[in-house]
Amino acid sequence: MSRHNRASRALADAAAVHAAREEIVQALGPLAVSPLDEQATARMRSAGARRVSCGAPGDPSAAAAGGAAPPR
Repeated sequence: MSRHNRASRALADAAAVHAAREEIVQALGPLAVSPLDEQATARMRSAGARRVSCGAPGDPSAAAAGGAAPPR
Protein backbone atom coordinates (compact mmCIF):
# COMPACT_ATOMS: atom_id res chain seq x y z
CA MET A 1 0.00 0.00 0.00
CA SER A 2 1.40 3.37 -0.93
CA ARG A 3 2.00 6.12 1.59
CA HIS A 4 -0.80 8.16 -0.01
CA ASN A 5 -3.28 5.27 0.31
CA ARG A 6 -2.30 4.70 3.95
CA ALA A 7 -2.79 8.38 4.72
CA SER A 8 -6.19 8.42 3.02
CA ARG A 9 -7.27 5.30 4.90
CA ALA A 10 -6.05 6.73 8.22
CA LEU A 11 -8.06 9.91 7.63
CA ALA A 12 -11.18 7.90 6.78
CA ASP A 13 -10.73 5.76 9.91
CA ALA A 14 -10.25 8.85 12.06
CA ALA A 15 -13.38 10.43 10.58
CA ALA A 16 -15.40 7.29 11.34
CA VAL A 17 -14.19 7.22 14.95
CA HIS A 18 -14.94 10.93 15.35
CA ALA A 19 -18.46 10.44 13.96
CA ALA A 20 -19.12 7.56 16.37
CA ARG A 21 -17.89 9.59 19.33
CA GLU A 22 -19.98 12.58 18.27
CA GLU A 23 -23.07 10.36 18.06
CA ILE A 24 -22.46 9.16 21.62
CA VAL A 25 -22.01 12.74 22.84
CA GLN A 26 -25.25 13.77 21.12
CA ALA A 27 -27.11 10.82 22.67
CA LEU A 28 -25.78 11.50 26.17
CA GLY A 29 -26.16 15.29 26.06
CA PRO A 30 -29.88 15.36 26.89
CA LEU A 31 -29.24 13.05 29.84
CA ALA A 32 -27.14 15.70 31.52
CA VAL A 33 -30.08 18.11 31.64
CA SER A 34 -32.96 15.69 32.20
CA PRO A 35 -33.88 13.78 35.33
CA LEU A 36 -32.95 10.12 35.36
CA ASP A 37 -36.21 8.52 34.37
CA GLU A 38 -37.20 5.52 32.25
CA GLN A 39 -36.74 7.41 28.99
CA ALA A 40 -33.29 8.61 30.02
CA THR A 41 -32.33 5.08 31.05
CA ALA A 42 -33.44 3.78 27.66
CA ARG A 43 -31.34 6.44 25.91
CA MET A 44 -28.29 5.50 28.01
CA ARG A 45 -28.71 1.84 27.09
CA SER A 46 -29.12 2.76 23.42
CA ALA A 47 -25.95 4.88 23.46
CA GLY A 48 -24.08 2.05 25.17
CA ALA A 49 -25.33 -0.45 22.61
CA ARG A 50 -24.12 1.77 19.76
CA ARG A 51 -20.73 2.07 21.45
CA VAL A 52 -20.45 -1.71 21.77
CA SER A 53 -21.50 -2.21 18.16
CA CYS A 54 -18.56 0.02 17.18
CA GLY A 55 -16.25 -2.30 19.13
CA ALA A 56 -14.97 0.45 21.39
CA PRO A 57 -11.67 -0.54 23.03
CA GLY A 58 -11.74 -1.14 26.75
CA ASP A 59 -15.40 -2.08 26.82
CA PRO A 60 -15.72 -5.62 28.25
CA SER A 61 -18.89 -6.27 26.30
CA ALA A 62 -17.14 -5.23 23.08
CA ALA A 63 -15.10 -8.45 23.19
CA ALA A 64 -18.33 -10.47 23.21
CA ALA A 65 -19.55 -8.45 20.24
CA GLY A 66 -16.36 -9.16 18.32
CA GLY A 67 -14.62 -5.91 19.25
CA ALA A 68 -11.38 -5.33 21.08
CA ALA A 69 -10.75 -7.10 24.36
CA PRO A 70 -10.44 -4.92 27.45
CA PRO A 71 -6.92 -3.96 28.54
CA ARG A 72 -5.48 -5.92 31.46
